[in-house]
Amino acid sequence: ALGGEAPRQVSTGAQGAEDPPVAFMFPGQGAQHVQMGRELYDKEPVFAEHLDRCAELLQPHLGLDLRTLLYPEAADEEASTEQLTQTWLTQPAIFAIEYSLSQLWMQWGVKPAAMIGHSVGEFVAATLAGVFTLEDALKLVAARGRMMQDLPAGDMMSVSLPEEKVKPWLEGELCLAAVNGPASCVVSGPSDAVSALEQKLSAEDLPCRMLHTSHAFHSSMMDPIVASFEALVREADPQPAQLPCVSTVTGQWIEASDWADAAYWARNLREPVRFFAGAAELLGESDRVLLEVGPGQTLSVLVRQQGREAARRVVLSSMRHVREDVSDVGCALSALGRLWIAGVDVDWAGLHHGARRQRLPLPTYPFERQRYWVEPNADARARAKAPATKHTDLSRWFLAPSWKRVAATDWLGDTELPDAGGCWLVFADHGAVCDALVARLKQHATVVVARPGAAFKDTGDGSFELRPDAREDHDALLSSLRKSGAVPGRVLHLWSMVDDGQQVATAETVDASQARGFYALMALAQSLGENFPTESVHVDVVSNDLFDVFGGESVHPERATALGPCRVMELEYENITCRNIDLQLLQSTSDADATAALLLGECAREPGDAVVARRGEHRWVSTCDPAPLPEVEADHPVLKRDGVYLFTGGFGGVGQVLASRLADAVRAKLILVGRSEMPPVDEWDSWLAERGEEDATSQRIAHVRATSKPSVTLLR
Repeated sequence: ALGGEAPRQVSTGAQGAEDPPVAFMFPGQGAQHVQMGRELYDKEPVFAEHLDRCAELLQPHLGLDLRTLLYPEAADEEASTEQLTQTWLTQPAIFAIEYSLSQLWMQWGVKPAAMIGHSVGEFVAATLAGVFTLEDALKLVAARGRMMQDLPAGDMMSVSLPEEKVKPWLEGELCLAAVNGPASCVVSGPSDAVSALEQKLSAEDLPCRMLHTSHAFHSSMMDPIVASFEALVREADPQPAQLPCVSTVTGQWIEASDWADAAYWARNLREPVRFFAGAAELLGESDRVLLEVGPGQTLSVLVRQQGREAARRVVLSSMRHVREDVSDVGCALSALGRLWIAGVDVDWAGLHHGARRQRLPLPTYPFERQRYWVEPNADARARAKAPATKHTDLSRWFLAPSWKRVAATDWLGDTELPDAGGCWLVFADHGAVCDALVARLKQHATVVVARPGAAFKDTGDGSFELRPDAREDHDALLSSLRKSGAVPGRVLHLWSMVDDGQQVATAETVDASQARGFYALMALAQSLGENFPTESVHVDVVSNDLFDVFGGESVHPERATALGPCRVMELEYENITCRNIDLQLLQSTSDADATAALLLGECAREPGDAVVARRGEHRWVSTCDPAPLPEVEADHPVLKRDGVYLFTGGFGGVGQVLASRLADAVRAKLILVGRSEMPPVDEWDSWLAERGEEDATSQRIAHVRATSKPSVTLLR
């Protein structure tokens, strides 16, 4: 199982504290999708029971059965997807799924010692903490969604800047809606004002991205419904919280009585979501485990932006992302297994509640060197003996490397990067593309940066320097990550990407290419194999101007040696996969940022194509196509009669066959080079007489004599 076809399904780790506390994190609007949790609903009775209860309580408020919206028939799925984007349905659906999933986790023995919720997710936390009854919480969430839906439309935009640098741009009705990371904020307001801000930021080359929302949540456009919603909360008679919770309104631990104040829930509707500060509070306890209870991995990714402190923690998601084709139950059980590895006490009886189990005793036996193999049946033996298909047409025997253009989907910022486990390890220099890529990547994941230096050095804040071709420096780097608990699940190797203006290669540039490419990758692969022998690692090796895709491109052949380790490391280490991405670099700062976005788009793809070339807007993958050999003209033979031919490995099986063929066909003069020593020619007869025909050297002597009709020269 450990060496099977899916090593990423195997989790490893070491227990820290005994039964560490678990914090539940509840995501907000935006993570929803049709069929979320469908397999859990079909196979886990506890999840189904609570989702049924939520759907029944919501029916009078929504006028429909929520289950028909979440789990429609195939013909209705497109319509349900459209409906689920409407706020008055989205928020109740998110609440119902997250509440039901939390009940399943508690059935399995995983109970929250603390909680945090993003926007509407805070209502789920409050319900588990005893602030609201389930009936009142569902009524409030349905009313909240309906009231928001009835407001005028607006827009929201993600801005990749710290809060203090975003605030000066907020003019008029523009509001800060969320602070999700150290350089990740959301701005909200009227559509025309948000669009105008987008144009201003783009003109300054400041990264921003419009979000797919119907309204300007957490902005002044919510003001008309604040008082009415506060009155509804007051009618629900909220109670003091019975569990510790972090407020995303204040970004701090909340007093138990504060959640009993109806005015607080009006602030939850109107004020910015301060998840970044709240996540930092959760990370304050060194052994706390963070579990995202809801669809996708949005909050898990945001927590990992907290830097090195987050990299040392266990941060898990428990429900698949909409673009993941994996089992819902398998995703939850995988998270449960990793919680158990971290030391969390699991209720195994609760896990198997309602399931029938039968104990099957198996006989034991000592190791007596007896064979217990199950013989294949007759059909299997027949299939095994079936001859392989052989092409009789010689023209179909040959292939030539070529390039195939495939669809390219570049990074737009809303595509979640694959889970890297502990962190992304980026080998970068100080070029514009590397700097832009590292900056973008840090917005979405925990990043460790390694740059070329004169000696190994930990420069702090997740950055290191090392000698590119020094194996001991790579060992020191990965050993440091292993000791801190940061597993580099994704490695981005940018040292073969050099903007040298297409200079002519010199002895110095060739040596530098080997150090930063071939030798650096060899050292990396060997060090990964020693320090992380079981953890799954994917390596993306980025180069530029390595391939001539169109014909006539200027290339750097001295960098081609990096392809050797790229293709071999995943053959030598079963837990490592590797891909080469080749680019054409442009010059301006905006081009550097575009190149960084393009690279992140490639990283967001599942590993598959071993070699990828990006040329402009197009994506090309390396392939091999049939290449029939041209017919040989009779008066222009390929082989020269009485010609001289050198064979390295001339005593091997293939060498022997080819040498004999040339000797017979064109009376070739053969030079055979081998690694094994041959006795002098005048001793051959005595050698054969003493050792016989079965001796390996005797067989080589017979081969030479059989092919020496014209002339054979031996080089030892």
